[in-house]
Amino acid sequence: KHGGEVYQSAYNCLAVIICPLLFLFVAVFWQHACWPRKVFVDKFCIHQTDEKLKKNGIRSIAGVLKHSEQLVVLWSTSY
Repeated sequence: KHGGEVYQSAYNCLAVIICPLLFLFVAVFWQHACWPRKVFVDKFCIHQTDEKLKKNGIRSIAGVLKHSEQLVVLWSTSY
């Protein structure tokens, strides 16, 4: 039984070290490895309640479009 406790303790220590490192690695490199394209969604990238921030965000759309290769518009009457 004592050997099992040592094994369990070592396993827990390894998990405590490896899991956060793996999380950081995936968080930093996931988009570049799997989806190298950047996405601009106005509802998320432009502030929706603060009018000053909203105006600044709308003004910056031209800069986003200038550096874009493609524009896809998703539109709905409910939006």
